[in-house]
Amino acid sequence: MGGLGRRGEEQGTPRLLRLRKLGERLYEAELVTEHGERLRLQVRVDNDVIETPFGRYHLSNLDISEHESAQTSSSGESWLVEFDEHEGVLRAKLSMKIVEAMKKPGDRIKKGDKIATIETMKMLNDIHAPCDGEIVEITQPGQGLSPGNILARIKCKT
Repeated sequence: MGGLGRRGEEQGTPRLLRLRKLGERLYEAELVTEHGERLRLQVRVDNDVIETPFGRYHLSNLDISEHESAQTSSSGESWLVEFDEHEGVLRAKLSMKIVEAMKKPGDRIKKGDKIATIETMKMLNDIHAPCDGEIVEITQPGQGLSPGNILARIKCKT
């Protein structure tokens, strides 16, 4: 295979189905090629760039799937954030800026409620509550987050 392709090139655009953190800047990426082939690769993520065995790709050059999510809501933002249910912490996986916080500390939430809008790769994305509970802490609009920074702390109902 000559590469995963970039938007606008002949090869087509791969779809990023899942991005799972393995370690510091090391992730497992699950991609689907334009031919329907599923690939699982260990990749490095540096801000908005994925380094693969095939080359470096800016995340904006990948078609992000909205269908398969891992640890957040069913809306598909698991490639943006990860939720540690034991700590109740929603962390950024990529560099991002908080555009709007729909909730504030003390607000009750239901799983799937929109809690914030973020900007990453010049795109706006909504972040949804991963559980029913209460917002303990949420990053304020205008603040930037690096990978691993806390977007929100949530006290989930058990």
